[in-house]
Formats: sequence, C-alpha cells, structure tokens
Amino acid sequence: MLLVRRSASVLQPQHRLASTLTPAGGQKCSRLLCHIQSERRDQEAVAATAEPPSTTSAAVNLPPGGRISSFVAATFLAGAIQGPLLDGIHGTVELNHYDSLPVNVLGLHSSVWIPPLLGAFYAVLGSLHVFTDSVALQSPTAVNTMKKLPGGTALINWLQEPRNAEMTRQTLRERTTWPAVALATGALAWLLEVSANLYQNDVPYWQIHAVLAAVTFYNFGTLDGTRQGLALAGLCAVGSPLSEAAREGVL
Repeated sequence: MLLVRRSASVLQPQHRLASTLTPAGGQKCSRLLCHIQSERRDQEAVAATAEPPSTTSAAVNLPPGGRISSFVAATFLAGAIQGPLLDGIHGTVELNHYDSLPVNVLGLHSSVWIPPLLGAFYAVLGSLHVFTDSVALQSPTAVNTMKKLPGGTALINWLQEPRNAEMTRQTLRERTTWPAVALATGALAWLLEVSANLYQNDVPYWQIHAVLAAVTFYNFGTLDGTRQGLALAGLCAVGSPLSEAAREGVL
C-alpha cells in the first residue's frame, strides 16, 4: 500500500491521486482533501467577516514636504490675491482705512502691505488646517464627520496619499472640489457684505455681533462641523481682532 504524506503545501489533484492509490487509500485521501478544503473555506469565511484594517496610522501622517510647500505657496498666493478683494468689501463703507502706503484701484481702498499680510495669514491658517485635520484622522468619528462635509472625501484622500506619491496635474484637477471652494468663498464674501451693510446703516454693535454670530454658527455647521475647525475658529476669533488692532495702529 502506498503511503500518503499529509502535506498541506504540496497536494496533487484528487483525480491523479485516485488513479495511483488503492481504493482504501483513495478513500482516505478523499477524506483528507475534503478536510483541507473545509478548513480553507472556514478560513475564507473568517477573513470575509473580519473588520477591514484601519485607514489611519498610529502616527500623524502629514503629506510629504514637497506637497506641503506647494500647498503653503498656493494658499499664500490665494491670500495675496483673494484677501484684498474680500477686504475691500469693508473698504467700500470706510470700515477699513489705511494711512500707510494706501492704494485705490477701481474703488478698492487698500494698502500695499495688505496682500503680503493676508497671504501670510492664509498660509498659516491653511497649514494649521492641514495639521489639525491630519491629527483628527486618527479618530474614526472625526473621519466620518469630515466625509459628510463638502469636499471632505477629497480632503481625506489628499491627506492619506502615500508620502512618496506624486500627484499629477490631472489628478489634482479631478480631486479639487471647486463647488465646495466656491461655496466657502461665497459664504465669506456674503458675511463680509452683511457686516458692511449693518455698519453702514448704523446698526448697534451688539446687534451686529448677534447677527454675525448666528450666521457664523450656521456656516460652521454647514461647511465644517469638526472639532478642529471649531478650535481654529476660536483661535481666529481671538487672534484676528488683536491683529486688526495692531495693523490699524501701524497702517
């Protein structure tokens, strides 16, 4: 009688074993193959029902330095161009007035210092957003919250991009959620317009603060809603008036 080596790594097909073994040996081999196949099916079932691995790492996985530097440069440029235009909404009602190197272009009252200052502000705040969002990705609850936001999924994909991956221009265009960008920018412009109109119509300051607070909380719930966003909003609520006061004293 031939001996059958019970090896799970090297097994011949059942029809070949049956042709070379005796009937008794063939029956034993069939039972062995059935047992191995049953174990494999059980392992596959367990693997199918197991929870998928977490998409977050134990450490904060910031995007690589090249993409961070490009991001900082892009946000600085956006702040230097978009910032003075939005700031000009307040300038139309003399809410902002600059004495140092003032400029007046097509009704836009500003200063030559404003583009670099707002560019730096956008770059710092944008970098803080990237860092705090990267930290928040360690929490599944925070990830689920971010996915519900306009452009949230694209942001998560950008933050979780492998560190050695290079995004092509086409990939960047596909992942840029321009409707979300336009919505957020439009909401900010509308908020500045509301505050300018309230100021122009001599509405009491406490009423202006109440209206702006209500609109701000609505914008936060609609466009952000994350803990890190609330923390940065609080930082801006304290830091921005202080910087405005310092800027007005100098400019």
